[in-house]
Amino acid sequence: MHKAFTLTELLVTVTIVAILGALSVGGVTKVLATARKTAEISAGRTLAIAYLDHATDHDGQYLPGMDFRVTSLPDLPGAMAHTCQRYPFRLAPYFNNNLAVLLAGQNRAAIRAINNGSETGAMYDYLVSCFPSFGMNIHLIGGQVDALGRPTYPRDCLTTAAAGGRLNLILFATAASTDGTTRVEGFNQIIPPAVAGWRAPARRTDAVNPGDVGNLDARYHGKALVIFLNGSVQELTLRELQDMRLWCQAAADLDDPNYLPQ
Repeated sequence: MHKAFTLTELLVTVTIVAILGALSVGGVTKVLATARKTAEISAGRTLAIAYLDHATDHDGQYLPGMDFRVTSLPDLPGAMAHTCQRYPFRLAPYFNNNLAVLLAGQNRAAIRAINNGSETGAMYDYLVSCFPSFGMNIHLIGGQVDALGRPTYPRDCLTTAAAGGRLNLILFATAASTDGTTRVEGFNQIIPPAVAGWRAPARRTDAVNPGDVGNLDARYHGKALVIFLNGSVQELTLRELQDMRLWCQAAADLDDPNYLPQ
């Protein structure tokens, strides 16, 4: 005669199974998050190398993050002007036009959803140019330049490779933005606190509007992945990123964390 489980034994068994299941899901989630972070770090380093290679091929001139002199690109026939003016597709030849470098996070799915599930067409290219995983410090490195080639901050924007080596200034960082009601883990530019007038909390929460903190996204336990001009990678909080010495050569030279670019 087989002995049946008592109600208590059954409840204990169900509880143990639930706990093991939760631990398993938590472990898988942690592994996936680590893999995602590793992929973004690799993509960020690739972007930095591409950026420096471009400067080497152009007599030390840094690529503007936004260049209103550009209206078309040979590899993007029929692309909208803004698609070509933002940094992604102008830098793309330096990473073999591999869009995985620009779509290393969760932005690819959001871009595809906005584009009605498609990954083709001029609108898709436009969205990729808008929402790469990493935003660029376009105002203070390379520049946002007008149709005459003038940067927005002519005195403080670093437009050429400095003598004596690469500088420890922010070049790229994980970014985010919103498109209507859709939150996208990506944006083409990050804006320094003194320029954007940040309203930054100590830590990012899901309720924070990316535009309030210069479109930076501290998506890894309250830290953003930051790629410096010298190719190094750091994880920094939004509070740490309020230091203008990380963004601007003049601020670093003057040792002024609150420096206001002119």
